[in-house]
Amino acid sequence: MGIVANKINAYNVILEKMREYPNDIPLDDDGNISSAFREYIKLMFTPEEAEIVQHLDIKPLTVNVIAKRIGNGTIISCESKCSESLS
Repeated sequence: MGIVANKINAYNVILEKMREYPNDIPLDDDGNISSAFREYIKLMFTPEEAEIVQHLDIKPLTVNVIAKRIGNGTIISCESKCSESLS
């Protein structure tokens, strides 16, 4: 249950960060993130990718910074995960 909650939480972190984008994101009439856009983000990122993406910002980051945010002491692990996502 905890793993599933963390993965759902990762999507929420991504969506909240996206609200800071200059063009904003689709909102419903109540000002909440639209459910269709939430589903779109879940299609864009696997749960594993979302775990990494939630640590990214609008501005580019170095692999070292991303590794520290993820909490994984090994930069190699982060680099391989990022490379896998690009393949």
